[in-house]
Amino acid sequence: MVGVIRCGDVPPVVEADRREQWNSFVSGHSHGHFMQLWEWGEIRRTSGWEPHYLAVESKGELDAVALVLTRAIPGLGTLLYTPRGPLWNPANPDGLRQLVAKVQRLAQARRGLVWRIDPYVTESEASVRLALEAEGFRTLDMAWSYWNQPKYVMLLSLEGGKPAVLSAIDRRDRYKIRYAPKHGVAIERAPFGEKHVDDFHRLMTATARKKAIPVRDRDWYSNLLRSFGKTGQAELFFARVGEEPVSAGISIRMGTRAWLMYLGSDYSAKLATWALQWDMVAWAADSGCTVYDFRGTATNFPPSPHDKGYGVYQFKKSFGPSIVPLAGYFDRVFNAGRYRLFRYAERRLLPLGERGMEALTALRRTVGRSRASMTKAPIGSS
Repeated sequence: MVGVIRCGDVPPVVEADRREQWNSFVSGHSHGHFMQLWEWGEIRRTSGWEPHYLAVESKGELDAVALVLTRAIPGLGTLLYTPRGPLWNPANPDGLRQLVAKVQRLAQARRGLVWRIDPYVTESEASVRLALEAEGFRTLDMAWSYWNQPKYVMLLSLEGGKPAVLSAIDRRDRYKIRYAPKHGVAIERAPFGEKHVDDFHRLMTATARKKAIPVRDRDWYSNLLRSFGKTGQAELFFARVGEEPVSAGISIRMGTRAWLMYLGSDYSAKLATWALQWDMVAWAADSGCTVYDFRGTATNFPPSPHDKGYGVYQFKKSFGPSIVPLAGYFDRVFNAGRYRLFRYAERRLLPLGERGMEALTALRRTVGRSRASMTKAPIGSS
């Protein structure tokens, strides 16, 4: 039996003492993703989401799982979200049906609004979409989302190992990869430590300021490294000039796949991020991974030079990944009236919030430059 915690009519959930069994199922699944691992739920708990580990099993073995994150939205009810899931055993077609029934019970107990999912499944795998639609999910006509995982991801094959990957990169980009180490920049893989977290957060903040984008607080990175570092799945990378970190990154691996999580720089060392990103790819290849996932394109699809994140896309593209469309977004609606309000806010209000954040970030950057200029001005200057 799956150990349970009960709260009213909330369905039984897998208890923490079965974390390894849960993670083994996720890691071994053909559509598995690190955002369905146990640790991701605990990380998201620190940012205001409540994780629920729901599972269907047969003879002590897991047949279907869903890490369901819940968050109350004032006036609308509770939002349910399963990033890069759910996962079920195709040999047991009833597993998905039973899993949906468990989530339905959770939604009833929490005044659920909608269950949003974005499975780690390619767009071409129609059988998954048909199975979800048969269980009441509706496919959303969205190319991307403000708060869910990207529909279009950039996947790099590591088949053939580092030599094959490097030789496939354009000669000019190989030059960029090799430039920084030839000019005094050292690349290292650092153990977890609070000082390293401070350095990493500083570099991510510098990147956010330059690009006028939001940045996570320090504790987010600390929790991420502590959770996935204990299992050996996260690696922290630094580029240094002497003792000074000038660029940093985090990658996560699970099974034969690795992901780019974060990459930050203070832009003081020319092309340091190129050398650092290559070391992250090399680490994945050395770890036995066959795919490195650069995650989203940071652009619309297809990418255009007019897109705000086109520079990020060009950087990622230089390492040779292909853009792969995933199945996208699916909703299982629990209250039609409140759901219409939610979708209106998602389509209309979130873009306004993004533009407001961009304007605020740009204003802060301008004020910062102005203060810096005043500080540097000689005494008595007008």
